[in-house]
Amino acid sequence: EAFLSSNPIHVNPNMVVILKINDYWADSAIVIPINVVQKDENLNYVFIAKMENGKWISKKQMIRLGLYSGNNVQVIDGLAEQDELISTGFQDLVDGMEISVEKN
Repeated sequence: EAFLSSNPIHVNPNMVVILKINDYWADSAIVIPINVVQKDENLNYVFIAKMENGKWISKKQMIRLGLYSGNNVQVIDGLAEQDELISTGFQDLVDGMEISVEKN
């Protein structure tokens, strides 16, 4: 049973309603798509793009994951806001590989 005091849409008795309940909030968090996270033994990692000697290089970055929400996951440790996450073609990368970068 849920009491909806400020309801933007009209809900009648015996209607089926889907609710999303926000049970966690972080003022500052890094959230990434779960499909870019890969596993190496028992550790999670992603690939980021780094500029080295005028060339873009792929770097394997170990991360620690937090809570999931839908298709996204919070990164607790291992990524910084300025890191360039590789989200396309990451399955074929190895650490230190030269890459071409197209930013969206």
